[in-house]
Amino acid sequence: MLGTIVGLAEILAVVLVVDRLLLAAEDRGWVNYRRKGPNLGAARYHVLDTHQVFEPGAEMLQEAKAADVVEEDETGDPPVDPDVTPGDGAS
Repeated sequence: MLGTIVGLAEILAVVLVVDRLLLAAEDRGWVNYRRKGPNLGAARYHVLDTHQVFEPGAEMLQEAKAADVVEEDETGDPPVDPDVTPGDGAS
C-alpha cells in the first residue's frame, strides 16, 4: 500500500517537473505547449488544398463568400435582407 502511494507521488513529481520544463521552453519560444496555441496557418492551407481535390465546389463557395464580404465592406452600407422590400413597414 505504501509502495503504491510512493509510486504515485513519484509519477506526479515527474509530471510536474516535465510541465515546468515545457513551460520554460515555451517562454523561450522553443515549443508551443500550453499558454500559446499552435500555429495552424500552414496546416489550414494544406487541409483546404486537399479538401479542394475531393470537393471542387467548395473552392467556388469560399470564393463567393469572400467576394460578398469584400463587396459589403467596400460599399459601407449595412447588409440588406433580400426578403424585405423598402417601404413595407418592416424595420
